[in-house]
Amino acid sequence: MMNEPEWGKGLNFAQGLERYTGRVLFLRGACNQAQGESVQRRMMAKFSACCLGCWCSSGW
Repeated sequence: MMNEPEWGKGLNFAQGLERYTGRVLFLRGACNQAQGESVQRRMMAKFSACCLGCWCSSGW
């Protein structure tokens, strides 16, 4: 199942997140280029109460 491209296209991990009303903390490492601040902020838009923290010395 996981090796079938058509199956993977139908996945939506963000579906329904807007209904969650709890607080969410996003943590990111300053050295992470794959999921940097812009990626985190796009995901944050799906939550009503969230904040982003940066671990500046991670990866050193």
